[in-house]
Amino acid sequence: MLNGMSISLSISFITLIAMKTLDLKWVWPFFCALLFPTCSATDNQAVKNEIPIGNNRIDSLNTINDFFIQEDQQPLTKVSHVAFSPDGKMMSICDIGSYSCFLVSTSTGKTYDIIKSHYSMMDSVALYIKFADSSTSDRIVTMQDLIASGKKNKQQINIQQISSQLSTEFFSTIFLSNDQIIGNSLTRVLLERGQGDNVQRGVASLPTLFCYSLADKKIKNFHPYENENYNNGPSPILGNIALNYLDIIVSPYIDFFNMSKRQYDNIKAIGFFDFNGKKISTTLSLPKEYGEYQLDYNMYHLYLCEGENNHIYAMNSKIPRVFDATNNHSFEMKNMPEYANNKAYLINASSLKQDSISQYFGFISTGLYSKKSQSLMVVGYWKDEFDRFDVNKYTWFVQEYSVDGKLIGMRTLLNKSDSDKGKIQWITYSKSNNAVYVFYLSKKNGWRVVAYQWRP
Repeated sequence: MLNGMSISLSISFITLIAMKTLDLKWVWPFFCALLFPTCSATDNQAVKNEIPIGNNRIDSLNTINDFFIQEDQQPLTKVSHVAFSPDGKMMSICDIGSYSCFLVSTSTGKTYDIIKSHYSMMDSVALYIKFADSSTSDRIVTMQDLIASGKKNKQQINIQQISSQLSTEFFSTIFLSNDQIIGNSLTRVLLERGQGDNVQRGVASLPTLFCYSLADKKIKNFHPYENENYNNGPSPILGNIALNYLDIIVSPYIDFFNMSKRQYDNIKAIGFFDFNGKKISTTLSLPKEYGEYQLDYNMYHLYLCEGENNHIYAMNSKIPRVFDATNNHSFEMKNMPEYANNKAYLINASSLKQDSISQYFGFISTGLYSKKSQSLMVVGYWKDEFDRFDVNKYTWFVQEYSVDGKLIGMRTLLNKSDSDKGKIQWITYSKSNNAVYVFYLSKKNGWRVVAYQWRP
């Protein structure tokens, strides 16, 4: 039994009739460019381009596969994360638009299974929660509780309507083997406070960890992340998770309570957990510069991966910088257009609206991956210098770096609106076959995936 959980947002209670989800946006606070205070001055200096950008296009690489995703079970709406099995034959696609995770063959595009959100996940979470502050009389209301209450009061419970507000979002996954997946999710639960006629109910969200068996086509384990205090303890944050060489889950981690109070001292950045969500340790503290910019947690998003050297690497989606979290070292990305530097927006963040500033950033990373040759792959895009709102003008890039920050290779691809393949929705990298996968979407043909053999 876990000690208790911290809910990753402030809970506001409302009646069940007028119940609305109170989720925070899944774009969380972001790390500043000085995330690790022990980085040397050399690390923070701008580094000249090591290779010319040239005309090296992603789609000029050799095509090794080209297929359409078969959406016969349900449509795929919006890709937010992709992971590949060790043998490269299967990929999991997190779809935040439909609260689902698609398991798709990388050779045929056939959908093997879809991990779907279900209210039973909320009921499962309720088994592990102990509220540290018993004076509030808070408790998670399970669907069975609602059904029993309806029968007692001769009221009909609309399970479909209620469960639609108690969904689970699947944010990222890792293949532990060809037959087992573990992933990060966010589960909404129904909370109840008060007694008798003064009972109020509201929806809150809990970070959760799930384990799925491909052989059985079902979730085997589903746990909330452990935490010390339901009301104000630190809580793991949803983002890309990694697996280190000790078979430990590495997850983004931050103290929401102290962040909301602008108490930035000693806020941890990364947490280590076992497969049951039990916390082992936390590491890395945010520096004082984070507090100087008065950044909030609604702009946070962190990518993690384990390098072939067993180091944990981290990258914030808004900062063109790669951090070695094991050695407290970092290096600047190269070949980024000057206008795509987000530093000016970072410095002025305190004077701008936190929930809208991200749309002005010129640079966005979408993934950080390790390569078998002990190098790192960074995927992302930069926006048009004069029109940062037109997705058709985004330029996607894939870069390869040595672990000490040398740019080995780079390729780009402009998201053209007139492409016969469709519009680019996502680009990712697979270590298993050293390939770049481009996800296109067209109204006529649906989702098309083209795999290119990577070379610098």
